[in-house]
Amino acid sequence: METQTFECSFKRAFPRDDGGCTAYITKDDGTDMTIYGEALGFERWQKGARLKIIAQPVKTSKNGKQYQTASSIELLDGEVTVPNNNMVSPQGVKT
Repeated sequence: METQTFECSFKRAFPRDDGGCTAYITKDDGTDMTIYGEALGFERWQKGARLKIIAQPVKTSKNGKQYQTASSIELLDGEVTVPNNNMVSPQGVKT
């Protein structure tokens, strides 16, 4: 499956009923985007925090809003969130 990797600024996020989260971010090119995925600890992230996201290409919802589904969301202070809810350090060792 094709993916895109990009860095962005975190705006805010909310938990979803399925255990994931809906995150609102601003890409470095100025584009505001909604990201769906799993992100442990997102409740503690500060507005403006830097994220690195690996996501599927942009899709458009039925009501015309654009979104992406993330396979990985990395808080650029070294903590990595992966879909199976295991925390992985930047060196790839489970913590």
